[in-house]
Amino acid sequence: MVKEAAIISLFPVEEFFGELLTLIESMLDKTRTFEGCEQACLMRSDDPAEVVIFTLWSSAEDYQAYVDWRIESGGLLTVQGMIEQDIKIKSYQVVA
Repeated sequence: MVKEAAIISLFPVEEFFGELLTLIESMLDKTRTFEGCEQACLMRSDDPAEVVIFTLWSSAEDYQAYVDWRIESGGLLTVQGMIEQDIKIKSYQVVA
C-alpha cells in the first residue's frame, strides 16, 4: 500500500494567531489517533504569517477518510473563520 503525505498551509488573521495554534494543537491530538495516521505535526515556516501542518498516512484511503471526517465534524469551519486566505492543501504519494 502506498503511503500518503499532506501539507496544509494556513495564514492566520494576526489577532487569532495564538487561538488558532491552540485549536490546531487540540485538533492534531484527534488526528494522531485517527486510523491510518502515522504522523501529524504543527510547524512554523520562514514566513511568520504561515502555519504548516504535516501529516503522514498509511494509505490514500485512510487520508481521504480523515478528510471526510474533518469536513463532517465542522472543525474546519472554525479554522476558516481565523485565517486570511483559503486553506491550502497539497497531498503526495510517498515513493521512497
